[in-house]
Amino acid sequence: MVSKLKPNIPAEAVVYTQLKIPSDISADIPFGKSLSDIIYKRIVLEVQGEAVEVFEEYPIAILMAIFDVVHKVCPEMVLRLKSGKKILLFDHWGKPVLRNENIQILYKNTNHQELRGFSSELIVNLEAFWQKDNAREDDLKSIQKVFKAVEKFIKPSLVTTLVGKAPALLFLLTQHLLYGKTGEIWYQESTNSAPTKITHL
Repeated sequence: MVSKLKPNIPAEAVVYTQLKIPSDISADIPFGKSLSDIIYKRIVLEVQGEAVEVFEEYPIAILMAIFDVVHKVCPEMVLRLKSGKKILLFDHWGKPVLRNENIQILYKNTNHQELRGFSSELIVNLEAFWQKDNAREDDLKSIQKVFKAVEKFIKPSLVTTLVGKAPALLFLLTQHLLYGKTGEIWYQESTNSAPTKITHL
């Protein structure tokens, strides 16, 4: 698959770094820091400037923090689902590239979409959105359908908290959508659990 192909510019083949996160990442986040700050220190030297492939096996909060770091320092990220499907989450190359045909593209750039309203704090219960559809976790069409509903719900805010358990891909697509629309992103596993600060934007 050729991305952003322009005449007379040869496309480069994308080679992916498979990211492995150490198992000793602490859940205790120092005051004033985010989980992304912790992940950044552990992976930045390995991934900076590289196209990255990450497996879905990690907890959602860790995946969200990985996504935040990789989005800042890497040209591309692919999420490998438990089913083996590979999903391109973003593409920052700005030049022609060649990637494997089995990598699927689901995202679209909506950061320039006109949004109405403003909230100091926005809570997005992705688990509730997901349960309405009763879909299988690896059903990409269902994930896209639910994401479109989430997209209509999003509005600018100072702080946005993503809540619940749902496919990791849905969380990462929503996180990507939030960039430029919120000041901080948090994750809360359930409405009764303590939230984790993922990033400050």
